[in-house]
Amino acid sequence: MALGFQIAPLPTARAALAYPLLRAHWPQWTLSDWLARAARLDSPPGGMQAAFDRSGYMYGLSATALGRDEADERVLRIELLVALGLVNTDVLMLLIDAIERRARAKSCRAIVLAPDAMGGAMHRQRPNPAAQVLSPVGFIPWNGTLAKRLPDRA
Repeated sequence: MALGFQIAPLPTARAALAYPLLRAHWPQWTLSDWLARAARLDSPPGGMQAAFDRSGYMYGLSATALGRDEADERVLRIELLVALGLVNTDVLMLLIDAIERRARAKSCRAIVLAPDAMGGAMHRQRPNPAAQVLSPVGFIPWNGTLAKRLPDRA
């Protein structure tokens, strides 16, 4: 547990806990919208992970899914990546670390950020807050979004 946060799976049965956090990024979503999305995001081979503080309050959420790129290489796609305070860097970095571990465990060659993973309006802002946060940990512009190539395993 780093920085007082713990990263843990968020099963669909507990997805309603994330709704207040998500409303800051997607105010148009109803609880029903979110629960339907959560069920899709939590379906294999995807999954959701949340960052909780010691008291159990949720500060961040990520959802990933396995996919393939144009070269038919396995990639882990970040479908959702949010933190309290829009760009709470500490929480985002903990979630990214957990995403990287998952990508390596699944033998992925890269991690790709879905264009609206951090909120559609955020992705279109200039300068892009997602790029400002993720560039220092190796994400680069790729096909209109951001991606990080993972090194080959020896």
